[in-house]
Amino acid sequence: MKKFNMKKTTAAAVAAAVGAVLLLGGAGTLAYWSDTTQSETTAISSGQLDLQAVQPGTWTVTNGASVDVPLTGDAVPGDILTSKFNVPVTLEGQNMQADLTVTPSVPTITPVAGTTTVDGAVLAQYMQLKLEGFDANQKSTGVTSGPLTATTLSKITPSTVTVKVSVTVAFPFDTDFKQDAMNRTLQAITMNYSLVQVRKA
Repeated sequence: MKKFNMKKTTAAAVAAAVGAVLLLGGAGTLAYWSDTTQSETTAISSGQLDLQAVQPGTWTVTNGASVDVPLTGDAVPGDILTSKFNVPVTLEGQNMQADLTVTPSVPTITPVAGTTTVDGAVLAQYMQLKLEGFDANQKSTGVTSGPLTATTLSKITPSTVTVKVSVTVAFPFDTDFKQDAMNRTLQAITMNYSLVQVRKA
């Protein structure tokens, strides 16, 4: 009968315990395998909203004609005068949306010496303001028009790169157009522009 060797058994148990401690990373701690990594850098950039310089337009006139011709003389009843100019708009941003408001000044009329003064409202009531947005392919992106007062082209987006502003003065061919409007000078119309971001619906 084989004798049980206590010394050999104890030595084997101690060796196994030491090996376990070494695998676990030292006495008194539990160390399991782990790893870490880092994501790639993500860049976040902001958009922009900008109105660029507006170049003044030239006036054309039509009076029963099929096409406009440059205005080179004085206006008479029956004339329709039109001035067109571009407003370059910069809108950048995935959810960018803005309102462009054009506010004209009330025109004044300078009378000829010795004649009756006429308020600018005499002609302003016959004036119209039209705003129309266009993209890079000259495709219309929206239009609004009305009397010569503050007019807004609403919710334009980055697809709109130019807003064409048109001012029309129609001299009516009727008796309502006062006789004292003769021999007057319509002073330059000043346009004030405001581009404001609005919340996207």
